[in-house]
Amino acid sequence: MNKFHLTRFVSAFIGVLLLFAAFNYYTYLNSEGCRRIADCGYRVGFPFTAYIGGTMLHLDNLIWQGVIENVAAVLAVGLTIGLAAGAVGHKYR
Repeated sequence: MNKFHLTRFVSAFIGVLLLFAAFNYYTYLNSEGCRRIADCGYRVGFPFTAYIGGTMLHLDNLIWQGVIENVAAVLAVGLTIGLAAGAVGHKYR
């Protein structure tokens, strides 16, 4: 893998990482209205729930399994798209 293909791979991987971060931030913003209501539960995370918050009876919880699954999803999708971008760049160069 030469420098050009490595650059395509890293660019695609960082793009996927930013896309997943944007989706997670979007799910956080969508829960804004529910956070103002005393008895409303909400979940944050894409593609897996990483945070549950909400009601008067339950405390806010960070779901470590969801965090780990989200990191694994980012790595898997990032590696797949990065390798595909490197292969396409190699084929059509």
